Formats: sequence, C-alpha cells, structure tokens
Amino acid sequence: MTLYKMPLNMTYLNYYKVVLTKVSFDYGLFKKELEKANQILTPEEQTHLGNWIIANEYNLIGEKEKSGISVCSG
Repeated sequence: MTLYKMPLNMTYLNYYKVVLTKVSFDYGLFKKELEKANQILTPEEQTHLGNWIIANEYNLIGEKEKSGISVCSG
C-alpha cells in the first residue's frame, strides 16, 4: 500500500515530513515510517527531521487526541 507518491522535485526529507504528518494519528505507523526515514536520510537530514518532529509535537498529539487515539505509548 502506497501512502503518498513522491513528486520528482521533492526531497526525501520533505517527503517524510508529509508522510509523518499523514500517519500521525497512529503511533505505531508513525514509528514505522520514522524508522524507514532514518534508513534513507543523511545524518544531517535525520537531525533536521528530529527537530521538525519536536517542533510539531503539539500538532501531532493534537491530531491524535481529535481522532480519539490515546497518545500514551507503552
């Protein structure tokens, strides 16, 4: 199943930002996509993505709460 087709002019970093935003409703899926991103991205891109995730954490958690999915990981 393809979640999102990457346009030719999009970087992998931006692609994974889109994918992670789209799967943020499901912690397990989010984690799986993040692991895929870390296999492809350079160390600098991984750092940038990590900072982006931290900066957008409120939005990701807010989306989880709206969908009724618990944000607690266990």
